[in-house]
Amino acid sequence: MAEDCSSIPTVHILQIIKEAQQQHGLRHGDYLRYRQYCSRKLQRVRKSMNVTCIHKPRTFQYRKFSAENLTDAKYITIPLFEAERCWAYGMQLKQEATTDNRKRFQMLRKLRRAVYHGVLLETLSKNASVIDAATKLEAQAYKAWLQGCYEFEQKNWTKANEFFTTSKMIYENLSSVTKSSQLVELYRQRCNEMAPHLRFCAFSIGDSTALADLMQMRMKISDEAESLMLSELDNLLTECRQKQSISTETEIVWCNHRVDFAKPVRVCTFCNSLRDFQRQVEETNDYDGKLALYERLLSDCRDAIQSVREEAKGENFKLKRAQDGEKQEVFSNANLLYLYLTYVRLTKSTDRYNMMIEAMQKKGAKSQDLIRLYDSILQNFAELQQLPLINLDQCFADQMLYFRTLRCFHVAEIFYSQKKWPEALALYQRTVEYINELKQSAAWKSDENVYVSEEQLKALLMSANKGKYQSHAHCLVQGEKEETMKTLVDEEKVIPIIESLDTFRNYTPADLKGRIKLVPIPPSFMPIPCKPLFFDLALNYVRFPSSLDETLDEMEPNKQDNKAGGLSGFVKGLLWGANKK
Repeated sequence: MAEDCSSIPTVHILQIIKEAQQQHGLRHGDYLRYRQYCSRKLQRVRKSMNVTCIHKPRTFQYRKFSAENLTDAKYITIPLFEAERCWAYGMQLKQEATTDNRKRFQMLRKLRRAVYHGVLLETLSKNASVIDAATKLEAQAYKAWLQGCYEFEQKNWTKANEFFTTSKMIYENLSSVTKSSQLVELYRQRCNEMAPHLRFCAFSIGDSTALADLMQMRMKISDEAESLMLSELDNLLTECRQKQSISTETEIVWCNHRVDFAKPVRVCTFCNSLRDFQRQVEETNDYDGKLALYERLLSDCRDAIQSVREEAKGENFKLKRAQDGEKQEVFSNANLLYLYLTYVRLTKSTDRYNMMIEAMQKKGAKSQDLIRLYDSILQNFAELQQLPLINLDQCFADQMLYFRTLRCFHVAEIFYSQKKWPEALALYQRTVEYINELKQSAAWKSDENVYVSEEQLKALLMSANKGKYQSHAHCLVQGEKEETMKTLVDEEKVIPIIESLDTFRNYTPADLKGRIKLVPIPPSFMPIPCKPLFFDLALNYVRFPSSLDETLDEMEPNKQDNKAGGLSGFVKGLLWGANKK
């Protein structure tokens, strides 16, 4: 009962499974939840299409259907979600099969079952005349991807490479003919997911450049987006490095000592990745990519140091340099390996800080932000000085002096911005002295000195001299102003307060402890009118008493007369008349 091709629309298989995965657990890597969703989905579809399986006591009969019965697009989803359920079960077992081999064998069985349903999906779509070409191509690409995953877990690198290449080629062709931007993005994402597997297969087959390509892919992926692909790519990189460590040397010569890093495996993997690190940094153009490389290397270095400690089983490492006159002790291989990894951590951390400083200077960062990084670099050099076996030659001292000079210069810049001219002048002079001391040494021009260059020293000297002259000029101007102000203040202090009551005096507590001039002592002379030319001659005839006693004697009789003439005298005079003299 064949129908017209337009009776069944195009089934976008990849879009269906991606939407289901994002909505039902795989956004967070929960394969169990997605597998349970696939089981419920199959049960609903089979029930709606009336193709449920027959369950009898002690028997189970699987209900099959052929291409002739394919009259609805829902029939396509049955083998599709059967394959997805088996694949999700296999990925769940892969997460749990880190140490259990039985789960690994069960994982392979589930992936093999997923391939079986993928082949059934391709056969149905290929033989059905109602299915269009786009659906058939998507079914073929999906089946090839499942086969590639199965062969990849079986470590059949050649077959896995072929299947992944076929699937990627089909998706690329589909993205070139479709008009939907959403589908194009889905096809691109699936191709990006297969790219690490293809490079790992190429590395396992014998391509030496595949590891570098995997590192480039790892740097391009952000930590938030595509988290499933990120964890899978990290696992592939770890396996690549472990394989590389088997076929490469397991010894290095460091500070005239041979260091064997064959064990533990994490240390061997780190030491082998360290050989290609500088090349990867040079090939990376952007700052964020380089910073990610350094952070990953330092993280792996810390893990390797922890592995050495665990492998040593409580051995006391010798971490300090022998004093002058003391005999150099013999170091065990674990101690040498620990010292070497510590040396790598400190030097690479210094390189990372130096790269961050260069990037911040291009962005016009403040001196306060740079000083913190210079402090970290000097701390690394201080720790390197304490490590035994390190050659503390003139080149090492010059590098340390160079970063101390830079720190001194930026501290001077901070004082200059705060208008603290004497402090800035002193630090600028110290910077110039450091640079002259550095120039007198010939070791800084050697190839071992990777931090100091002649152009950098020249530019730093010009900046330090410029700041020194400007600070000196500001100091002179500030000195004149202070001297003038001091003179004015002294003049104010000489003038008594009573003569300048309308002027505010800004006295300090120290001034109040001393003597404050309130009034002039002795008082100053004041001009008065001179003696008049015409004299009052009448004053010469005025008789003044010669003494006070004479004046009192003249006043006594008058007082007695007043006493006699009291109330009785008044009445007597009223009745009989007053005596008339």
